[in-house]
Amino acid sequence: MKRALLIPLAIALTSTQTAFGTGQKPQTPSTITVDFLVTDGSKEPVLDLGPDEITVKIAGRESQVHSLELITAGMKETVRAPSATHTAAGLPAPYGETAPPRTGTSRNILLLLDEGTLFGLDEILKKAVATLIESLDPADRVALTSTRPGGVNVNFTTNHGAIAQAIDTLVLGRGNTALCVGAVLEHVRGLAETLPKGRATTLALISRGSGSATSVLSTGPAVSMAGGCVFRRDQLAPVEEAVSAAQINYYVFHVGNTGLSPNLDNFAGSTGAQSGILSFTDASAIARAVAASSTFYRAVVDAPPPGRTYQRTEFRVTRPDVRVHAPKYLAAGKPSPPASDAAALLRGEMTRADLPLRVTAFASRNAGPQPLKLVVVVEPGDPNVPLYSTMVTVTAADGEIAGHWTARRNDLLRLPLVAAVPVNEGPYRVRAAAADEKGRGGVAEYEVTAALEGAGSVKLSALALGVSTPDGFAPRLLFTSEPETTAYLEIYDAPADA
Repeated sequence: MKRALLIPLAIALTSTQTAFGTGQKPQTPSTITVDFLVTDGSKEPVLDLGPDEITVKIAGRESQVHSLELITAGMKETVRAPSATHTAAGLPAPYGETAPPRTGTSRNILLLLDEGTLFGLDEILKKAVATLIESLDPADRVALTSTRPGGVNVNFTTNHGAIAQAIDTLVLGRGNTALCVGAVLEHVRGLAETLPKGRATTLALISRGSGSATSVLSTGPAVSMAGGCVFRRDQLAPVEEAVSAAQINYYVFHVGNTGLSPNLDNFAGSTGAQSGILSFTDASAIARAVAASSTFYRAVVDAPPPGRTYQRTEFRVTRPDVRVHAPKYLAAGKPSPPASDAAALLRGEMTRADLPLRVTAFASRNAGPQPLKLVVVVEPGDPNVPLYSTMVTVTAADGEIAGHWTARRNDLLRLPLVAAVPVNEGPYRVRAAAADEKGRGGVAEYEVTAALEGAGSVKLSALALGVSTPDGFAPRLLFTSEPETTAYLEIYDAPADA
């Protein structure tokens, strides 16, 4: 026998009314994510920075910091820093909720070899790459390419052995003995515009360099090479802007024991790179650079105003005795991302997080072959947002899909969405994806154990909170101005005289 128990609960909602009780849809400003590093005097990452310690100016305008998180790439966990958007009561976000967009916690490292300058330096190069690979997490991706047309080229891969093999078989024959800046300029700029954005990506140019450098003047030569290759600052500035706006880690490594090549150092400084040296005695500079840039902050700030393609940016931290590595330029006027599709989001073919989404699940008894069912509840962060498509999958502990649900058009007309997925007893991960009518999308997950609680023959379903409506009980994930809420509980196999 099953009995449903409805328990009216009067709940004071003063704090949530302050944030959500106006009945008006909040205006969402156009925002952009910005990755930056903060280190202390000993060059160790600062781990406890708060959003109130950051000031940002883009194109001379103050830009509001909406949220901040601390990310450690190359590790399985991402640490969230103090947020500027906690609930009024300071509580965690309710249930499973869409996380800020991320490039992922695995790292992307692209090694750009200036092959023509590396003759006789094979040993250093191989040692440097071997040291780097040894330091990486198995999920980190590495790619290898050359400034020389037709040179070595290995796409991003987690098969680090393929990178080591490509380096081992590389034949560094005699070529040009100076940095081929013309090719490198276009190569670096093109890579900056196509590589995965953010500080989880590192671009490392490896070269011997040669020649002598002239002074860096706004009207005169910025870098001088052998063979009469002289480049002005106005030719180098677009490379620096593209690299900065990509927010990647960009390094130029000199290979050899004679110290840093003057022209290579000048090239690095003029294009926004940090310099390093790889030598026979110490070839660990690439590995150390990747490790040092793996812990960084990601802030959500107001987007640059329309205008120039790249807008000048000033990032400041009020805390004393720290060093900030932040973009000097940010891209403005980028086209809107493609419209989201719930199925593509669910399969991981598309990554979007501009539609905040909540999901939870409650276990109850099922009348079919499987003894239980998970009642899954999905709603957008703003309950007034009409949804275009929604899908749910339920995954068991062994990774097998235990159930799947796709919202029909009639389902989407009523929020929150409620789906019932038959399951056996055990732990499950519920994953929901949704897209709204503006093309925004989001994904949220919730972990639940499907089981009935109780004593003896009497069993209880999970407890669900919601409101009473003329059509019966309706679950809620976020309460606003409701004067009271209702707790819903099912009781099974209770004796008739209980």
